[in-house]
Amino acid sequence: MTLTVSASAPAPLATSVPNMISVVTGTDGGLYWNGFYTDHWGGWQSLSGGSPSPPGLCQSGPGRVELVVEGYDENIYHKSFLNGSWSPTWDKVPTGATDLQPACGVLGTTMHLVVRGTDTNLWANSLDLNTGIWSPWVGLSGSSPSAPALSASPLINSLDLVVRGEDNAIYHTWFASGSWSMIWDQAAPPFNTCGATRTFTTPAIVGGNAAGTSIIQVAILGADNAVYSVVLSAGRSWGGPLYCGGWGSSIGNFAHNSPTLAIDTLGQPNSAGTVYALYAGGFDGGIHLKSRNFDLTSSWGGDFATGGNTGNRPAGAMVVPGTIGAVVSGGSKDLWYNTFTCCGSFSGWTALTGSTSEDPGLITVP
Repeated sequence: MTLTVSASAPAPLATSVPNMISVVTGTDGGLYWNGFYTDHWGGWQSLSGGSPSPPGLCQSGPGRVELVVEGYDENIYHKSFLNGSWSPTWDKVPTGATDLQPACGVLGTTMHLVVRGTDTNLWANSLDLNTGIWSPWVGLSGSSPSAPALSASPLINSLDLVVRGEDNAIYHTWFASGSWSMIWDQAAPPFNTCGATRTFTTPAIVGGNAAGTSIIQVAILGADNAVYSVVLSAGRSWGGPLYCGGWGSSIGNFAHNSPTLAIDTLGQPNSAGTVYALYAGGFDGGIHLKSRNFDLTSSWGGDFATGGNTGNRPAGAMVVPGTIGAVVSGGSKDLWYNTFTCCGSFSGWTALTGSTSEDPGLITVP
């Protein structure tokens, strides 16, 4: 089944800027996007390209979002969404290749790109969004069997990168003062067999600013199929190995994949902000949501179940302060949408007239 563009869905005006954008790889291998406009979706539209992997998305300024993808030729391609429309052509990174989902983050007018190369090593590049000029590749002195996860902290001009190591441990490095540190902090030593110190998937990472402090939230699917999290100050190392006790209490058990993290810096109930974790768990792949204060010490709160299920990683992003949206690929690969408004319940699932076998992408348009 291919992703279907509904003939009855009105195409949004080019001058209209959506609250959120979803990008997916359809079951036909093509890339499609859809925008959420206050209270409705605009309809799926082709991006005139394709990918064997999920899309990489990052915010880059008011009304602007960047998209990076792996092409079927393993080259890396980029498009920008600006003021309601996408750039008409794909920008190909001049050199380099990847066989997994790229990661991106923006500092100022520079988009930073991190990929696992086809040699399994980790590489970084950057694009000047004003001139369209790519920098040379920088080797990060590490490798991974999974896609990387990247978070940007613009207020302190830093990036944080977490990856699954070849030994399935979790590693972190950072970009600050204009260069990569080239130092990898290990979240736990190799001999520690705690479930929270091993993962077989890409970690989740998200960053933001709370009470004047830039904070990074990291979450993983542990080797015991529970979801764990830890927080750290952005732009610096964890300060040494973390054992089981260094990780926050389990977000959920019997999870099927890494969670998706989203930060609400303005919504209720916390003046310092709220971080949400969406994950598929339980024996039926049910979709769950938990939240915590966005600080260095809070624990995760109660679990909210949506009533849906998925075999893929759910996508989540803030619609408006206080409301998080979720897009999932259901059991039959059809796409569905739901919202949760703090601190009540989910609104119910709405079909999005499309399907994907990959993890869907979803991002707030700033």
